Amino acid sequence: MTIGVNQTVSPIKFFFLIEPNSESKFERAVKIAFSYWGGIFSPILPLHSVLPNEFKNEYAIEYDALDYYQNTIENFDPDLILYDSSLDVEYIKTLIGDRTLLTIEDFLSNTEKGEIQYGIIVPQLISHIIETEFKFVRNDNLKLLLPDTQNSGLFLKSFIGCFVDSFQKEIGNQLNSYSYFEQPEITFDNIADHFPNENISSLDINIEEINSFPERHWFKGEGIYFLNEARLNDLINYWNLRALGWSIVPIPLSQLDNLYFSGFIERFSASKLNNSESFSLINYQFSATITPEQIQKIEQKLQEVQKKIGGNLNFAFQGWFPRFWSGERSVLEADKVLCGKTQINSSYLQVEVQENHVKFATDHLPFKLKYNYNLIASHKVNLTFSYFDEYLNDAGLIYGIETIDWIRLTHSFGRNKWRLSKTGLSHYARREDDEVRFFIPKAKDFFKVYFSKSGNKLNETSNGRLANEVLKNIGGIQGSYFLQNKASLNILALIEDGKTVYHPQLVGEIKKSLKINNNEQVNSYIKRIIENKIIEFGSILQCEVCHQHSFYLPSELTETMTCAICRNNFSLPMHQPTEIKWAYRGIGPFSKNNKVGGVITVFLTLKLFNHEFADTSGNMSALIGFELEKNKKIKEVDLAVMLQEKHRDSIPPDLIFCECKTYKNFTSNDADRMIELGTEFPNSILTFATLNNELTEYEKAEILKVVNHFRTGIGHRPTNPVLILTAKELLPNDFWNHFSEYKEDSKPFHIYNDWIGNLCEFSVKRHLNIKTWGEIQSELWQEEMKKRNEAIQTNKQQNKNNC
Repeated sequence: MTIGVNQTVSPIKFFFLIEPNSESKFERAVKIAFSYWGGIFSPILPLHSVLPNEFKNEYAIEYDALDYYQNTIENFDPDLILYDSSLDVEYIKTLIGDRTLLTIEDFLSNTEKGEIQYGIIVPQLISHIIETEFKFVRNDNLKLLLPDTQNSGLFLKSFIGCFVDSFQKEIGNQLNSYSYFEQPEITFDNIADHFPNENISSLDINIEEINSFPERHWFKGEGIYFLNEARLNDLINYWNLRALGWSIVPIPLSQLDNLYFSGFIERFSASKLNNSESFSLINYQFSATITPEQIQKIEQKLQEVQKKIGGNLNFAFQGWFPRFWSGERSVLEADKVLCGKTQINSSYLQVEVQENHVKFATDHLPFKLKYNYNLIASHKVNLTFSYFDEYLNDAGLIYGIETIDWIRLTHSFGRNKWRLSKTGLSHYARREDDEVRFFIPKAKDFFKVYFSKSGNKLNETSNGRLANEVLKNIGGIQGSYFLQNKASLNILALIEDGKTVYHPQLVGEIKKSLKINNNEQVNSYIKRIIENKIIEFGSILQCEVCHQHSFYLPSELTETMTCAICRNNFSLPMHQPTEIKWAYRGIGPFSKNNKVGGVITVFLTLKLFNHEFADTSGNMSALIGFELEKNKKIKEVDLAVMLQEKHRDSIPPDLIFCECKTYKNFTSNDADRMIELGTEFPNSILTFATLNNELTEYEKAEILKVVNHFRTGIGHRPTNPVLILTAKELLPNDFWNHFSEYKEDSKPFHIYNDWIGNLCEFSVKRHLNIKTWGEIQSELWQEEMKKRNEAIQTNKQQNKNNC
């Protein structure tokens, strides 16, 4: 077995929790962050056990402290939580999940002593830069410009950079004698003399080789922030927007006329306009302490920039601070604060797997480290795997469980080597030559752990065991491709109830059902369904004694035959070979009356998910036929799938529950069970799959009950989307085009932006004749805008009357 491995090297990400209203604690966190590779992407937040009303009002926070911090930590997804020792550690433990927790005091002490546990320190990066850029005499004026900001104030330290005191001193002592090194003191008065430039700065070193990608490439946050540089909250705001991956331009309110900062606005605006094909809109925000006079001055400044640069450049005021603490993904996307990824370029390799054991070397860092004495981890490697088990034994996708569960499922070594989070799987490495080792987990074991998180016990069923054996016999999911259209089900009907079918009859049905006339293709198809253990080959002979016809396998053909019915002996008619009729019969469940019919829909649904959404790359885990037991109540599930949709690797996977029927109708019990599952697993997709071409009116009413029950929420999806699959999707006339019915409704952005979610809405609109969730939301928005406009007009009229 071979699997594909994608690796991306990333820096260790910290999350600082500091005392509220403490400039010294904020400065200390800033110094530590700038002293480690990628540290500027580490957020800094004051910790409140109860959010002050003033704080909540300033940011319009609708959460309590617990949700605020938990949501923020989940969004930033740090590796290490650093906190002031004066804070309540027991309270902090309720916020951070299974992340590592250290005091800032201990971490800083170890850093200054050179006992580096996590991350790559700036002196190592500087050593690499000197080796690559300044080893030989340069013929240009490139400098290593590391400003001394010790006396520059908190804003300039946050903006330009600063190091922990021991590093600052060490760097100066070692490099002061070199001509390529400069360490000027920076103030507002002289910043324009040193920046912008082409030199290597503290900020450049911190993000050496790092690319910051938004979770969705068209959702990158950016803008101008006019801040009060003397206000700690404003400095924290700026720091955290940059940590999210924003292109944020900080402009101190006291420096609106400063040559550097005025030029900063112009350079940023010109860059945006140059990168835009036609129209450029730049958002800007204010400090909460801004005065009317300052607002007037800012607006005048922006008008001057707009006039100077020209083109189709526009500025738009954003009256709220981006809500990075929201627990609603739709809000995070709307505010463009889904935390970006910080990583270097990806690499891909093929790994040979023996007995489910995976082993490979981690990818290289983008630079050579002269010394690396990290006690635990210098960096991390983010991993995704591409492997697909036709028989669903292995879990192709792992999500929604804890790191310790991953370690137990994969028999991995080293608790501090792994972390499984909402953004995926990370392996922590000490050196470039570290190895990754684990066993591929079983799908059944993964789902048992996954469902246990919600208090459910997973029980296997006899139907599930039978389905897995049938899947094994037919050659896995790809084996179900012998069902190429709905008419091909007629081939299975020939062998139900233990019927035998003569070779000419089988050939005729194949040509008719599959619409092929090529004998070679027919022979190939018969060979495939023999190999998939759907039918077996033999002969039909008539007994000379009882005159009954019976089926005999080739291995049973001898000169003297034993009748399968009367048990008397008779001679094989070798003198009359035309009396030997070659034929086929079903094997196991394929020979019974509809015993396999219940799982055919399951197999076809799996085939559709794998081909249409997972792109046959194996980005899914599936389990057939089981029960979920909770509080002595049992819910049957025909099929559960954990699926990562192609083109959406930055979006959390979908959990899909499927109710599958062959020709039977969906019942009220089926609808009620899906409501129970959806209620217990919000955001899961509820799928109704049938081999009938259309739903009955009764079925429509029951499924509509499920759809309406979950049409709540404010996101781009309802709370639980419903997907309806019929024979037209499961067995389309065009074998590869499952959703040709929706071609007129679908646009390219539907496919690349939540294809499965959009198909859910297309399917309920077509089958149930109701509006899509998007249409409903659009109408609600239009109605809201109408009410707002009417209110504005009413107020204007009242003001006019009062005058």
